[in-house]
Order: sequence, then C-alpha cells, then structure tokens
Amino acid sequence: MPPEWGVLVAAQEPLLALPFCAGNFPQLVRDVVMLLRGDFRNQTPPSSRPIAAEALLEWAEQTVNSDAWPQALLAVGALRLARHFDRAAEVLQRRQADVPAEWKAAWANEEAALLWHRGQKAEAQALWRSQPESVPVLFNRGLAALFLNQNTEARTLLRQAAEKLPENGAWHHLARLYLALAEMRP
Repeated sequence: MPPEWGVLVAAQEPLLALPFCAGNFPQLVRDVVMLLRGDFRNQTPPSSRPIAAEALLEWAEQTVNSDAWPQALLAVGALRLARHFDRAAEVLQRRQADVPAEWKAAWANEEAALLWHRGQKAEAQALWRSQPESVPVLFNRGLAALFLNQNTEARTLLRQAAEKLPENGAWHHLARLYLALAEMRP
C-alpha cells in the first residue's frame, strides 16, 4: 500500500463520474441523490487543489522510475488521486516509451483517466474510443457517453461492461448503477 494512502482516501470528495482506472474505487461515488437528479451539465467539479502528502509523492517518484510496472501504474493513479495532475502527466509522458507491451493498454487507460479527472471529458472520450476493447475501456466509454449525454451509446457500453465484470465486485455494481441512470434518460 502506498504511504499516506489513508490520508489520500480520506481527502477524496464524492464524485459522480468515476473512471475505472488505477487507484480509483467505486465508493468514491457516494452522492446518489445528485446522480438521480441526472443534470450532469451543472455538476460542481471537485476541488483541483493538490492534497499534501509528501511521503506519497516521494514514494510515487521512486516507484515510477523503477521497472515494476504494476506499481508504476498505481503510483500514477495515486498522483492523480492526490490531484497532482501535472506530475502525473509528466510521468505518463516521460515513461511512455519504456512501457512494456503487456502494460500499454493500462497505461493508455490511465492517460485518458487523467484527462477525465482534469475536466477534459471530450478528449478522454476520444482517447478511450481509440483504445482496444477491454472491460475497463468499455466501462469508461460508457461512463463518458453517459456523462456527455449520449445515452443510447451509454446503455450499450455499460451493459457490455457490467456483463463482463464479476457480479460480486463493486465495479459491477457501479456499472449497473450507471446503466440504470442511462436507461432512465431518453
């Protein structure tokens, strides 16, 4: 577990539109009333002020410079969760050429998730659309479609993602919640 993980988790504000990526966890979606209102255009973005967690930042910098790719991906996710967006973007860019083939899809998903968390929704959606199909990518394409008011596409993608996720997992339940929201909208 990264240092200061508890601090990082406790500092998270509730989110409505949560991508399936490194470091994110479905429990961040905890304002169901706001979700049910369904007016996603007027949602207040969470704070973009970085979270002070020096030990986490030091760990992330050491980790991303190693060749332990699962941990490097988690470090990028932790930087994003701590709202150190520029540092996360710099790491993604700097290590891009070194990413082994088996981690390229997850790395690309993290690039799109960073765009999403920065508020660059259309750019994130375009990047997810360009990626090979996988469960996280299907989920994230559906998420983007839902929150960009493309409800027909959202229903299809979220249904596919939910069917491929284990029924006892929190991501499955979040996919089903988002699917229900898409089905309630024209």
